[in-house]
Amino acid sequence: MKEILQTIIYLDRRKNFHFNKKEIDFLIKLNKDLFNHIDNKLNKEFAYGFNLHGKDHIRSVFKNVLFFYQEIKNKINNKTLALSILYHDIGNLIERKNHHLYSKIILEEIFKIYNPKNLEEEKIITSVYFHELEGLKDSPLKLKMFNDFFKNNKLEFRSLKNFEKQINKLNRLLPEESKLLFIADNLDIGPHRLPIKKFKSQNFFITEKDIHIFINSLWRFEKAFFFRNELILLFKFNPYLKKSIIKNKTLHRLIFKGKRIYFPDWAYKIYKDYNLSFFDISLASLFKLYKELIYVFFLLNKIFKKDIKLKFLDEKGFFERVINLKKEEFSKNIYYGFILPFRLHKI
Repeated sequence: MKEILQTIIYLDRRKNFHFNKKEIDFLIKLNKDLFNHIDNKLNKEFAYGFNLHGKDHIRSVFKNVLFFYQEIKNKINNKTLALSILYHDIGNLIERKNHHLYSKIILEEIFKIYNPKNLEEEKIITSVYFHELEGLKDSPLKLKMFNDFFKNNKLEFRSLKNFEKQINKLNRLLPEESKLLFIADNLDIGPHRLPIKKFKSQNFFITEKDIHIFINSLWRFEKAFFFRNELILLFKFNPYLKKSIIKNKTLHRLIFKGKRIYFPDWAYKIYKDYNLSFFDISLASLFKLYKELIYVFFLLNKIFKKDIKLKFLDEKGFFERVINLKKEEFSKNIYYGFILPFRLHKI
């Protein structure tokens, strides 16, 4: 509870969201009940995964939101946006793959118990689900406003003209809170996921007992503890070591600052074959990143209806790239999808 309180205070330090004491108390209680729900119900069906999206990522997403927030603040519900950001990655506690769907399920279950006032629950669930491009491509959501769209549409990237038409349609359906979250989350692709290059590696044999010790010693693991300090394993595709999968399997061990970090074979192959650092692994799924940035830049143009200038800096500020997104120039803006994962700064 201390972690979420500190996070909420941090998020509101610029007075953009204006949490009062009653609302902070509500968020703390909501947080507790969310994780009690995960503990009591969902954990019976799923093994816990490692969560790489704790308070550091959430703070970065909030910072990114604030870059664009002033432009459209009159069109959004502040508290709805805040809760969407706080909990958009909560599904990682179950599994990285389809975590946006798990986040949606968890929040839906909680909202059956709670009836948060003035939070527009459907907007929160929509925003949380659609923060991943996979959610945009083919949605199982039973939300009325999307039914017609997904009956006749499926986002495809084979034709840029068709893709632009499709996301134009979808853009008219998504709430502004959802668009802001998508932009801010997908622009957080850089240096807070620290580059880790000095690793020693070796193969070794691991058992369930070893993993149990590893979890408790390295992560100081507590059930349903979302806002923990982050230690990065594998950018976004963390292997989520499950007992049923781990037992008597060969994994790869890397030593970082005297601590052990474990890889499954598929992840180690990427690391070994391409000689990538952890920072560089974020580009191993470049095509996915490329598509996400296309949509980010599209949304920026559509929301602000004017030319946009963004500056991306590396971790130490040694390199920078300024990009100019010209409104209504979709085909030109897509080239910026190849931008390196630098931290976003306002110009």
